Amino acid sequence: MRKKIMVIVGGIVLLFGIIVGTKQIIAKNEPLLTEAEVKEIVRDRYTGTIQGVELNEAKEMYTLTVENERGLYDVKVHAVSGEIGQLTLVEKKETKPVEKNEPGPKVKEEEAKERALKQVNGKVESVKSTTTEQGSFYEIVIVNDSGKHKVQVNAENAEAKVVETSQPKQVLIDENRAKQIALEQVKGVVEEVELRDENGVKMYKIEIEASSGEDAAVYVNAYTGEFTISWDD
Repeated sequence: MRKKIMVIVGGIVLLFGIIVGTKQIIAKNEPLLTEAEVKEIVRDRYTGTIQGVELNEAKEMYTLTVENERGLYDVKVHAVSGEIGQLTLVEKKETKPVEKNEPGPKVKEEEAKERALKQVNGKVESVKSTTTEQGSFYEIVIVNDSGKHKVQVNAENAEAKVVETSQPKQVLIDENRAKQIALEQVKGVVEEVELRDENGVKMYKIEIEASSGEDAAVYVNAYTGEFTISWDD
């Protein structure tokens, strides 16, 4: 009985050996994948650059070295079936945090000033950047003879418009200066000076007896010094 069992066991072992040997013979007879084919298999699976390909001595397994932004990897690929086996991290790369730069305005300050000066002639007194719910703007103050003007320039599309104007504070010419202006126009003797309102404009009325003997009235703008002359018949 024991001898019979040994014969059966021996037969099983022999059969197993035959099966394994047959598989190896078949595998050896199957064509190996080319390097190009193996590379294509890896590219379909992983991102990165393939740095090298190596087939082991038994011609059973390819090792491909792949580099990407995270590091350097070895990828094992079966030389016949193309089945991917092991993925090993060889070298890890240090990743630096990306600095976020806030985008600046499309329109630079110098261009904004040029746009503002096309709206109002004068001298730029100040420039200020501001952001509202409507967007980013430059507020540019320009000064000229007519006063101060605030011009708003869109920092995205350079559209400019005057948003505020303030008139300069007017200074009243004194009586002596008004008489001087009048006598420069009409030589003679000042008989009377009167500050009056002419259609909402303050004027000095200066009555003069001219050297020629005629009577004249010189009207002098109390703010600008402009004048008109009226002669009595």
